[in-house]
Amino acid sequence: MDYAVAIGITVGLAGGVLLGYFPARATSRFLGRKSPHPRVVAGFVALGFIAAIPVIFFPAFAVGGNIGGGSGAFVSEAVGLGSIGVPLGIALGIAIVFAAGLTLGAVLGGFIGYAVSLAFKKKVAA
Repeated sequence: MDYAVAIGITVGLAGGVLLGYFPARATSRFLGRKSPHPRVVAGFVALGFIAAIPVIFFPAFAVGGNIGGGSGAFVSEAVGLGSIGVPLGIALGIAIVFAAGLTLGAVLGGFIGYAVSLAFKKKVAA
C-alpha cells in the first residue's frame, strides 16, 4: 500500500502541473493578444506559475490529499472494493488543488505582466 500511495502522490503532482499548464498557456495567449508587449506578459505568467509551486505544495498535500484520500476510501468501500480507492483519491485530490493553485499564480502573474506592459507602453510613447 505504501508504494501505491507514493505512486498516487507522484501522479497527483505531475497531473496537477499538467492541468495547471493549460490554463496558464491560455492566459498567456489571451492577455498577450491584448498587450503591447506579449513577451512581458508571457514572462510574468511563467514567473507566477513557478512562484506558486512552493506556495501551493503543502496545501495540495494537506487539503487535496486528505479530502481526496477520504473520498476515494468512501467510494471504494461503498462499491465493495476495499481501500483501493485511497491512492486514486489522493492522486485526484492533489492534482486538483495543485492545478488550481498554479492556475491562480499564473493568472495573477499575467495580470501583473499586462499592467507592466501597459505602463511600459506609456513610458515608451512619452
